[in-house]
Amino acid sequence: MSSLVTKRSENLETSKQVADDIDECEATEIDEEEKSDKYEMKERMHDVPEQDREEMEDIINVFDGLENQYNLIEKIGEGTFSSVYKAEDMKYYDYINDWDIDSKVLAKQQKPEGLIHESAISPTKREPKFVAIKKIYATSSPMRILNELEILYLLRGIDTIAPLITALRNEDQVLLILPYYQHTDFRQFYSTFSYKEMSAYFRCLFDALAACEAMQIMHRDIKPSNFLFNVERKHGVLVDFGLAEHHNWPLPKTCPCVSYETADLARESYKDYGPALGYVKNDTRPSKRANRAGTRGFRAPEVLLKCSVQTTRIDIWSAGVILLSFLTKRFPMFNSKDDVDALMEIACIFGKNEMRQVAALHGCTFETNVNTLTEKRVNFRKLILWASCGSASIYKEKLMHKPSIEETVCLDFLERCLELDCNKRITASEAMAHDFLYLDDPTFPFSFQRNDPSFDKPVPDSPPMENDSTETTQHFSRILRDGEDNDSSTQDMSVLKRKRPSDSIDDNL
Repeated sequence: MSSLVTKRSENLETSKQVADDIDECEATEIDEEEKSDKYEMKERMHDVPEQDREEMEDIINVFDGLENQYNLIEKIGEGTFSSVYKAEDMKYYDYINDWDIDSKVLAKQQKPEGLIHESAISPTKREPKFVAIKKIYATSSPMRILNELEILYLLRGIDTIAPLITALRNEDQVLLILPYYQHTDFRQFYSTFSYKEMSAYFRCLFDALAACEAMQIMHRDIKPSNFLFNVERKHGVLVDFGLAEHHNWPLPKTCPCVSYETADLARESYKDYGPALGYVKNDTRPSKRANRAGTRGFRAPEVLLKCSVQTTRIDIWSAGVILLSFLTKRFPMFNSKDDVDALMEIACIFGKNEMRQVAALHGCTFETNVNTLTEKRVNFRKLILWASCGSASIYKEKLMHKPSIEETVCLDFLERCLELDCNKRITASEAMAHDFLYLDDPTFPFSFQRNDPSFDKPVPDSPPMENDSTETTQHFSRILRDGEDNDSSTQDMSVLKRKRPSDSIDDNL
């Protein structure tokens, strides 16, 4: 009996020794991997520009212990209020990382919804994990920084919005630690996307906007660089809430657009205004003050007209501008230097008549002496074909073809997003029920019928082109006609931008 106990104890000691040896080997392998990774990171640092390397060293010196948690690799972005750096999360496998959206999306795509892929959370898989470290400049307002932190906290848990991992502060220096997302540069895919691929892109974007809308949060800076889209996974994430703001109901009645009654009166009052180019001398009217944050080319009309009552629909307009870039295959679509030029660019599409209406809606007047602008708006389909076709002959040929179902649904969605009147513009929650966002989903119950005869209406003949050449810009004035007589010249639009006659926009300055 004693010999049996002795043999069992010897076997137990042997198994323990083997287990210890295995653990030691695994630890040694992990240490070797960490050493090799650190060596590779140091080698990469030699390729980083000297100025960026100095900035990263300053961050490490200011925040004690940061280098033990994150290994800064390179600078990946810079804006007016902050800079962003890519870094490896050295302690990723020591924590439960419920913020890792990439792993969640990958798990959903590889297994049925509700099951978590083991490789996504396995502690034995030592793939490097990265984060984005956002350094907010000391010149930023403390209230603005606090506002961004609060908004990120409110929007946590949404798979299409970048969550906040943690935040660090040392005196006036603030760092935000955010997930780093593998994404494709917008310029690499926007001109090649099909309608179904656009549908997947905008479904993710509007899912994020709907979440913001439910919290009454305006992002205020919707643009392609702030929506990181992974083409392979067909998933995108909205980032950078540095300019985001809350808006509360009921809205203050400081603009005619707020009340239905005043809005209707404003829409009719524009007809009573006669042309009054120039500025009023000794103007006694109070100046208009409104938030004009955002990126040029993506600002909504109410922002350009200094409306003091802005809502989440300003983000819908910006999303519509992105869709217009997809369809016209031109980015950026608008590239104005100031608000006056931005309004003129919008007027080139919507015409002077609708611009006067929207200006009156916000207590302003719109007048210009640019004689190439027409009263009526541009047909969106003609504009898109003109911008995307290489020659007038191709333009005429495509214009004669009836639009497909996908094209018709897409154009309807575009018109609802690019609505000058903010009260009539589609909301994010309404957009989530639109057919366009589900063109790639065969199980979605579309509201239109594929055999609906309304989609087979013949396209009216387009006006004859004067010159059948490859310089399509010569034919823009003819597209602007849209059925009306117009004797405007067909000169190049680039010339109009360089030698634009003086115009005047009275916005109660």
